[in-house]
Amino acid sequence: MRTAPRTSLQSVLKLTVWLVVVVLSLSLGSSALAYSDVKDRDLAQALTDLSRFQIVNGYEDGTFRPMKKVTRAEFAKLIIQTIKPDPEGSPAQDKTFPDVPASHWAYRFVNFARALEIINGFPDGTFHPDDSITYEQAIKMIVVALYYGHSAEAAGGYPDGYVTVASSLNILAGTQIDRKAEALRGVVATLLHNALNAPLQSPVPFKGIQYWTLHSVYDALYSGR
Repeated sequence: MRTAPRTSLQSVLKLTVWLVVVVLSLSLGSSALAYSDVKDRDLAQALTDLSRFQIVNGYEDGTFRPMKKVTRAEFAKLIIQTIKPDPEGSPAQDKTFPDVPASHWAYRFVNFARALEIINGFPDGTFHPDDSITYEQAIKMIVVALYYGHSAEAAGGYPDGYVTVASSLNILAGTQIDRKAEALRGVVATLLHNALNAPLQSPVPFKGIQYWTLHSVYDALYSGR
């Protein structure tokens, strides 16, 4: 089982700096999104950051629907928007899933995640994009995306090793989950926000400063510092 993407997270992030600079003017001065159905203060703060960093968005009616289940395709999109690979890149065509055709809305996100070796799919070569993702599946994708896959394998592999590493990185902070349960949007948002604050394996340089978390990188990018 492959446990980490071939390209470094730092090089992946570097590729998207130009895009953020282009759209930065759209982010500056905009007010934080407030979802009408989110009353929990910690979740509201997490969603403020995730929305500002263009990782999550709500629905047209102004809700976030935190109790709605997340599909595997939806989570692939979320993880790609969390690490932000080159938007002009093209996934390797020999690594596509037969049940994620080019006509599928998440085709580009799923195949980016596969090209970066964040996901492998099932033994029969399929991905099951419309199935609900479980917490342990989501946790594995987060850990690998942060380049801790080898540490997770050394800690026991899937799923225990990945949960152990995620816990050590405080990715599970503020959650009480049955890791085999189907993941809910509100909890997934908390996991992703925690992932933004997990220490990177090596710093990301931007404007002469070394940043050690994705949150600090994106805060600098989106605030125009």
